[in-house]
Formats: sequence, C-alpha cells, structure tokens
Amino acid sequence: MTYIPLIRANVMHGVIALLQQLDAPTERLLAEAKLPLSVLHEPEALLPLQQVLQFVEHAALTMGLEQFGLLAGQQTQIAHLGALGRLLCHSPTLQVAIHTLICLMLRYNSGDRIWLKPQGEIVWLCRHFTNELEHRYPQAVQGSVMGLIQLIQLAAGSQWQPTEIHLATPPTQGFAQMAWLANTKILFNQDATAIAVPKLLLSLPLQNPQPYGKPQWDQDYEILRSSAPATNFPESLKQIIGVHLKQGYPNIQAIAKILGVSVRSFQRHLHQANLTYSQLIEQVRFEHSVQLLSDPTNKVADIAAELGYKDAGNFARAFKRWTGISPKTYSMHYLKTLF
Repeated sequence: MTYIPLIRANVMHGVIALLQQLDAPTERLLAEAKLPLSVLHEPEALLPLQQVLQFVEHAALTMGLEQFGLLAGQQTQIAHLGALGRLLCHSPTLQVAIHTLICLMLRYNSGDRIWLKPQGEIVWLCRHFTNELEHRYPQAVQGSVMGLIQLIQLAAGSQWQPTEIHLATPPTQGFAQMAWLANTKILFNQDATAIAVPKLLLSLPLQNPQPYGKPQWDQDYEILRSSAPATNFPESLKQIIGVHLKQGYPNIQAIAKILGVSVRSFQRHLHQANLTYSQLIEQVRFEHSVQLLSDPTNKVADIAAELGYKDAGNFARAFKRWTGISPKTYSMHYLKTLF
C-alpha cells in the first residue's frame, strides 16, 4: 500500500444536506460508516476516499434513490468546497477555473484525477477515481458529474446543460429520472467520466460578484498546500488517525475497518513501514500536541481532549515522557522564542 487516497470532508456537504431534507437518520448512517460527527464542523479535515464513497452508496441504498448522487450534487455548490471552492469561484474565466481545479485536485482529493481532452469545437472535461472505484461506487460518480456541471454553470449560467455525458459506470435509471437532463446524450461503460464543453465557454468570465483579493487567495492556497493529503502510507495514515483522536483512542480494529482491510493485513502494512500501531498513535499525538501548544490560547485540558485523552493529567504525563518537560513549560518556552 503506497498511500491511502484522502478527500476533504466538505465534499459531504450536499450529501448531509440531502439526508437532512429527507429526514434520514443521518447520525446513524455516519456512525455505521465510522465517520465521526466532528467532520461536519471541520470542512478541511481529510477522510479516506473509499470510506466517503461507501457512505454515499449506503445512504443511497437506505433512501432507495437511484439518483441520490445527482440530488446530493445539486445540493453542493462550488462555494461549499472550502478553500478550493473559493479559489474556483473567484477565477477570472472558466478556463482558469478548470486549470486551477486540475492543478489543485491532488491537494483536495488524492484519489481523483481531472484533465481536459480537446476534440474539435468541444473539450471533454474528464475525471477518474484511482483503483477503478467508479465501478463500485456509481452514486459518487453521479455526484462528481454534478460538481463538474456546476463549475461550468458558474460561467455559462444555471440553465446550462451538457449535450453529452460519458460515464464509466454501468447503465442506471438515475439520470433518466432527472428531467433537466432530458436533452443530454448519456453513454455508459466509458473509459472515464467526461462532460462535453463547447470551447467558446472557456473564455467566459465567472459570475461571482463577491470581492476576493490576493490576501484571501494566498490564504486559501496555503490551506490547501499545508494540509494536503499525504502521498505515502505512514503519513496518510497519520492524517486519518488525527481526525479520529477526538473520539478517544482509536483501536486498531476500527482503523483497519475504515481502511477496508483485515487487522492482520493492516499490521503487515505497518510492519513494512517499520511501525507498530502504538508507535503510530504516539507520533500523531505528539505532532498534534506540539502544533496545538504553539497557540497560547489553547488550554492544556482542551488539547488533551482534542488528542483523545480522558483527562489533562494523562496528557501531561505522556508529553513529559516524549519531551522531558511539561506541556505548560513547553508552551512558555515556545512563546519566548517568538520574542
């Protein structure tokens, strides 16, 4: 396992909104998928891509909707996609927005690829999940189609619809149930998901009246850069564990299940990375504690809870074991280095 594909939690905005509209048991569905409730309030948090795709598929099955992914995609505006969404919305033209998406996708979703394929008077806006996940998670493919269409609509207007869509998934009735796609030619079992875009649209300006200066652009770009999904197994695993620490000490069985592997297989991957599970948890807790202690407004008790400790005393003893000093002493020393 070279790395674990990760995606940002804000991609679930439309799914959660749709489930709430349908009065679905949203919290139960999240719990069944081993997704912590905290991710709803941490839009830039990183989650395993396959875990999110499984959640969407299970939600669609629970609600009995073949077009669930399309409906959820309609609920997700580009602006809902955190730092990436803001950068896309404030691109000067559609061509710049697509180029930005292509360049930054791996910092938003390390299991997805976006590219353009010119063909005469149109260009195909294409995307493809890694590991052939399209065939197993068609609802997520539906959602991704809506996301690409909504990006184009930022320039072409909300009434725009593509003349042709290609899908890597088998035929489904979901698209036929969407009246606004009645005039769109849809082909299934293709090599990749792709939307036909007239070249003339690429030069159109995006319709976004909101002010957005270079400081905001720099800040959003830095968010994506500094918290991008890791590209190796140990670091991507650390990013997953960091999200789950708030719920307490994540046991190895839970993390293995999230990854979709057996405990034995998970331990084998750890061994190949010269790690044990307990060492990994210690590393994540230490790295997060140092980061949190650099902010003087963070209280030791709050940091302990953030790292999954039952009380501040347990955290303080662990931190002293790691560094030889108390969290409070470390924080004071850090402040002195700033002045």
